[in-house]
Amino acid sequence: MSSLVNKVPLTERIAEKLISKERFQEDEESYEKVKYGMEVILINTMKIGLVYLVSLLMGVFFETLIVHFFFF
Repeated sequence: MSSLVNKVPLTERIAEKLISKERFQEDEESYEKVKYGMEVILINTMKIGLVYLVSLLMGVFFETLIVHFFFF
């Protein structure tokens, strides 16, 4: 049970590797804000990649691209 509690999400590990903690030594709050923002960007990028991968496998990639183009 303890091994399940200590698992860190993939996006959090990637965000920690991308952001230099030494840069935010004086201000822990700023570090947390930047890390959280990076996690949000990573999560959304992974979701978009998954959507396009599934649409490619289903053969509706072009239609998905059109819908996203007009949605954004």
